[in-house]
Amino acid sequence: MKARGNTLLIATLCTTVLAVLAFFGIRQYTDVFGAAKIAELKIGKGHDINSLNSEGALLFPNEDFHAEARLTNIADSYQLKARVLFDRVDGQQSRALVPGTEKTYEVRDAGRWFFYYSTTGWPIGVYKVDVNLIDRSNQQKDRQAAYLRITLTD
Repeated sequence: MKARGNTLLIATLCTTVLAVLAFFGIRQYTDVFGAAKIAELKIGKGHDINSLNSEGALLFPNEDFHAEARLTNIADSYQLKARVLFDRVDGQQSRALVPGTEKTYEVRDAGRWFFYYSTTGWPIGVYKVDVNLIDRSNQQKDRQAAYLRITLTD
């Protein structure tokens, strides 16, 4: 009888530990009491996910870059819209859309979403990557921005 009690205790402890690990393992994608949101926005060079940085990116002309938006608390259908805007670029109006940079994903789950861009032909200057989370009624639920700079020198 004592051996069976120990087995039951061990099984209960293992189940509890697994439940706790599962909960904290998914916490990176789920904020238990929060609304749908863009938890983080990072920019990186090329297609290298190891170059991602929440501080922005420094690029040379004609380099590619990508933006990663990490979403949490997605329990419904949303649109994730990204676009690149001129920020401080000579000859361009600040906050004007860089042509061809609007991209939209239909999202139904929390996770990481990537947007890839080429800067071919873009002038030297500072650009803003603007990402919006839009619900079914076309209301903005969250917005994040990150900056990148195209330069000839480090």
